[in-house]
Amino acid sequence: MRIVYVTSALPFPPRNGGAVKTHATLSGLIKERHDVHLFCFGPKNSKRSIEELVDLGVQSVYCQPRELAYEKALFVHGTFFLRSLVRGSPYTLEKFFSKSLKRAVDAFCDRTKPDVVWIDHFNLIPYVPDFYDRKTVLEEHNIQSVLFARLAQSDRNPLRRYVYSLESYKWRRFEKEHLALFSVIAAISDPDKRYLEKHYGLSTVLPFGTAVSISKKRARRKKQFLFVGRLTWQPNTLGLNWFLEHVWPEVRQRFPDHRLVVVGDYVRKPKPVSGVTFVGQAPAIEPFFLESQAFVCPIFAGSGIRIKILQALSYGLPVVSTRLGAEGLPVEHGKSILLADTARAFGEAIEHLVTNKKLQAQLARNGRTEINTHYSPSVFQKRIHEILK
Repeated sequence: MRIVYVTSALPFPPRNGGAVKTHATLSGLIKERHDVHLFCFGPKNSKRSIEELVDLGVQSVYCQPRELAYEKALFVHGTFFLRSLVRGSPYTLEKFFSKSLKRAVDAFCDRTKPDVVWIDHFNLIPYVPDFYDRKTVLEEHNIQSVLFARLAQSDRNPLRRYVYSLESYKWRRFEKEHLALFSVIAAISDPDKRYLEKHYGLSTVLPFGTAVSISKKRARRKKQFLFVGRLTWQPNTLGLNWFLEHVWPEVRQRFPDHRLVVVGDYVRKPKPVSGVTFVGQAPAIEPFFLESQAFVCPIFAGSGIRIKILQALSYGLPVVSTRLGAEGLPVEHGKSILLADTARAFGEAIEHLVTNKKLQAQLARNGRTEINTHYSPSVFQKRIHEILK
């Protein structure tokens, strides 16, 4: 099949959860011998990343230039907000709309008549050409209305709570109008599948998930804990701030020879915190998974699943997470993961893990089993086949 695949950012190198999932899907489609043509946003200097994707097997790449610094510019945000206000559409939908990218997708579909238009992320729904009447697939990463409703619940700032609530309302309206237009919706988790079926009456939702391979490299554990996440993503920022304020001081006092390593890009470097290293965007994330003693995921807002937990499990790295952080994952507290929702319980879980080598080995072993059972490349290939049959 000839497939037009539209996503929000160049998925190479796959440094964050969204890119990891998108890269896995592209790899799976190519393994099925489909001709994939990629349309996305990316930095101006993207030649190397595009070459890597072509080497992977992507037939062509159209990359609309968009820099992170440009995205954060106040006047650009003002334009997005204005369009959202005038049209009554979600701000985070307008943020990802580009007339140039839309014209490129429309022209390619008109010229080549692809078998499938595959939309990656709810934010890219407007890129389905109005004239296209063949198979359409929507790959879900987050249910946007749920994401912003949870942000409204977890944020302490009254103005942001109002903005998030309004965004959630706009997304609910948009989702109700547009999701039923897709031939198939590929849900990232079973809870999300059930939500879409219950709240929108959809019968075209199939389980999809993602693919993660078990690492065979030998770990060299150091006295460090690991947090992974873009600090430009509000759920990560809220979770990390909570951890640093309410959990880290006690953990630091109990284990003064341990440090916390935070990996993920940011616009402004965070203020220094004792025992914490802010790496920023790392060229390769694998060394941090291999060197850390435990992975922490203090997430209180979001939707979908946390790909970073799957990555940690694939490296045999024990995980301590909030229940929402582990939502949608087939993990069990005390068996393949430790779950805690209060500062005291989170700190106690970390202490229990660090001081119990038997528990470390058990979580590592069972976590890898869950990856093999539910997220192996072979399982994922079967799901891709089901989506496209």
